This record gives sequence, structure tokens and C-alpha cells, in this order.
Amino acid sequence: MKPPKRTARKTKRQEREKNTQSKKMNKRKEKKKVHKPTHNQNPKKKEHNHKTRETEKTNQTKKDSKKKENQKKRKQGKTVQAKKEIKKKTKRTIKP
Repeated sequence: MKPPKRTARKTKRQEREKNTQSKKMNKRKEKKKVHKPTHNQNPKKKEHNHKTRETEKTNQTKKDSKKKENQKKRKQGKTVQAKKEIKKKTKRTIKP
């Protein structure tokens, strides 16, 4: 004999849910396999971070020195920006 419709629907729904759950679990397992080890397992990363901090400091000092050089050049009128400013000033003075 066939089971009543209500129970048949229920079993189908349960089967569908099981399938979706198993698919989700499989996806999770695949993702876990792909994951890289955490930073605690890799002691080399700490050294790398230390090096990057030092390079950031040196880069900052380089940037500061470049800024100072550019400011000096601007005062002397050697940069493109300074030349444009000089042109604007001269145009204003020439016009009546």
C-alpha cells in the first residue's frame, strides 16, 4: 500500500534537507582543505612583519626628504607647478 500523501511529502522534504545539508558539509570540508595555516604555525611571518615595519620607516624618511627637496625647488622656481604660479603672477601684473 502507498503511504498517505502527507507523510510522503514529509519524507521527500526530509530527503531534500539531508541532501542540502550534506552538500553544505562537503563545501565546508573543501574550504577547510584549502585554508592556509594560521600565523602561529608559521614563525617566519613575524620576522617578515618586523622587516616591513623597518622598510615603512625608511620609506617615510625618503618621502619626507623628497618633500623637502620639492619645496626647495618650488621656492627656486624649478618645478612645473612653480613655473605655472610664476606665469599667473606675471599675467596679473601685465594686465591694466
